Amino acid sequence: MLFHDVDVTEASLVAVIGYSGCLFDSVMGSVAQAKYRCPVCGMVTERDRHCGVSTVLYKGLRPINNDAVNLLSNLFSAILAIIIL
Repeated sequence: MLFHDVDVTEASLVAVIGYSGCLFDSVMGSVAQAKYRCPVCGMVTERDRHCGVSTVLYKGLRPINNDAVNLLSNLFSAILAIIIL
């Protein structure tokens, strides 16, 4: 069997760390990620251009895009794993 030596406690910690990283990603995406509003159609988007024009920052921080949120959540998970394990 492939996983016969996996400790239940360690597996549970890995699951908790993974879930924590996912939760961190969701919170950061909701709170800090830049969202823009298109002045032409009014749509809220993650892009800084829409309908061929520059969009206006609606909420969040301009340097925090989806890639930055993903990087931060991975770093958070890795640091959490180092601390716990």
